[in-house]
Amino acid sequence: MEGNQKWIYLMSSNTNEEYMVDTMEALSLPYGSVLHFRYQLRWLDPDIRKCLLQKGEGLKGNLKDSIVVVCYLYQEKRENEYEWKAIYPIRTAILVDAYRTGDEDWNIAHFYFKLTNYISYNGNDFTTEKLRERIGDQFGQAYAVYGFPLEEKEMVKEKEKSAFFQLCNSINFNHFKTPEGSFYVPLFCYIEGLRDQEGKLIQPSYDPSSRKSYYKLKEGSRYLFEFAPYFPPSFLKQSFRYPMFTLSCDKRIFSTPEEYRLKVASRYYEESWYIIPSLLEKDLWTNISFKTEEADKVEEGAKNFLHLDINLPVRVTRNMLYRRFNLAADIFFSLGTISLAFAKSLPQWSWWYFPVSFFYFLWVIFKLIYQFWRG
Repeated sequence: MEGNQKWIYLMSSNTNEEYMVDTMEALSLPYGSVLHFRYQLRWLDPDIRKCLLQKGEGLKGNLKDSIVVVCYLYQEKRENEYEWKAIYPIRTAILVDAYRTGDEDWNIAHFYFKLTNYISYNGNDFTTEKLRERIGDQFGQAYAVYGFPLEEKEMVKEKEKSAFFQLCNSINFNHFKTPEGSFYVPLFCYIEGLRDQEGKLIQPSYDPSSRKSYYKLKEGSRYLFEFAPYFPPSFLKQSFRYPMFTLSCDKRIFSTPEEYRLKVASRYYEESWYIIPSLLEKDLWTNISFKTEEADKVEEGAKNFLHLDINLPVRVTRNMLYRRFNLAADIFFSLGTISLAFAKSLPQWSWWYFPVSFFYFLWVIFKLIYQFWRG
């Protein structure tokens, strides 16, 4: 831990389906993606609560540069109280913004954080008792709480896909159950993200005004969306059906198919789909939608999937360089035409025919470059 840097444990629980889906998204989204958790103020560590400012006022004191540990909490209901049974740390993150909507217990606290490393379950002890020691007095009381930092060996900085698979295998499937007894089947999916045409993974950018991450794409460039569904062996004991994975984008903005669909019929799979923005008249904002749905008719009594429904904001920008070549070609054509007209106006041959040839030559060269570049 550097200086006064604090570690905040944020819980997403089995209280309802939405919260469990939040856990699936935290597991699935690429490095650098921004997630949003929210809690009533009464469920916050008092030390965190007193540091929260109103919306737009920024981060105060210990909240600045805080590291987040995203956790999945399994709890059971005992009479009118919830009893914490198991906690699964899944990702680390960097807090980028947090605020409250008021001062009363029923007001809402919002936390926005940028996902980073997966947690390593390779020989590390994440039993409930160990996490109780790390969280301290607020264990079982607060869903957003200060805690002790993780050790270096507990965070995976390389081979993240392997850590993702191990983490999926480490979560007890019986813990995807609401306190009221409704069972759900998790859909684990490792989203690699977008690669450019050179094969380099693109890191999402952060927009402070919307508090969202987004991808910067260039028109006419080719990108690959890569993902890897994974179902642990115990999946087959929970469900005998497999889901449909769908990627959708705006056909007015992208030249690739409006929708890709894949029915996964294996416990482990990898797929990649092309995303190619069309040539545009202006820079645009859009979304790429990635979601899961039922591929077949659901039999009565079957357990529900925890379906993913992820929107990836995208900013598509024009490539101005090749447009400058086109502008330069038009300028050279105009200069050539002006020189030709001036040369024709003279009573006899003059050196003005040299710039005519020169400007028309440049016009042809720049126009060819523009056409080849534009395709």
